[in-house]
Amino acid sequence: MPFNKYAHEDKNIRYIDNSISFMKKNIDKSLSLEDLSNLNDLSKSHFNEIFKDKTGYSPIDFFIRLKIQSACSQIDLSDLSISEIALSVGYSDQYYFSRIFKKIMGECPTDYRKIKKG
Repeated sequence: MPFNKYAHEDKNIRYIDNSISFMKKNIDKSLSLEDLSNLNDLSKSHFNEIFKDKTGYSPIDFFIRLKIQSACSQIDLSDLSISEIALSVGYSDQYYFSRIFKKIMGECPTDYRKIKKG
């Protein structure tokens, strides 16, 4: 049976989709590269390579960005405090959350809220 490049690509896409779905369901948790590679029954290095090739981000960087995206939605659509939002996306330390948020969004969560609520 000849090697089917597209079947291989489809399998890699399934790994990525499966992982992103798992990340979204566990947005409030801390996940490791090992957790995600085990989910797909792949080595950490192979999974990392596939994920980065398809998304442009390492799995953990992508997961952090999903967390910040979720936090932005909550800031936009709720009146929850920044510490409540931080907890909802898996950060027990509000100040650490704020540093990560600023690194990705370019402003701290309170400034982001002020701009959005305008």
